[in-house]
Amino acid sequence: MVVINMFYMTDKEYKHKLKEIEKRNDTHRKKEALENAKYKKKSKLPSTTKLITLYLFVLLNIILAYSLVAMWVFKDLSYLGALITDVIGQILVFFIYSQKSAKENTQGGIVYETTMAKLNQNNNITIETDNMV
Repeated sequence: MVVINMFYMTDKEYKHKLKEIEKRNDTHRKKEALENAKYKKKSKLPSTTKLITLYLFVLLNIILAYSLVAMWVFKDLSYLGALITDVIGQILVFFIYSQKSAKENTQGGIVYETTMAKLNQNNNITIETDNMV
């Protein structure tokens, strides 16, 4: 024979447990809201041209270091040609990147125009909301 214990909850117990559960849920919601409100800085990758420029500088400096060491060890000045062309290459890469960056960030450039368009759009939104009030 199986005996089943039936437990009946009174209304008072039910309301008390329901309040406890609601408190826990409210606390959990508040914790989630705090986690979501924290400032999360999005890491932005550098542009492709910056990465290529960095790669070229690293590569050219490795060639420069090798040429210097090779000239010293082998006592041979034929590596001097690599040194001269390497330095010229670095100067050209820097100059070209500087020109490209200047054209993008000045008036009429891609980045400048995009930024100005976003600012104008934000200003239009704030002006429209100010007029609605």
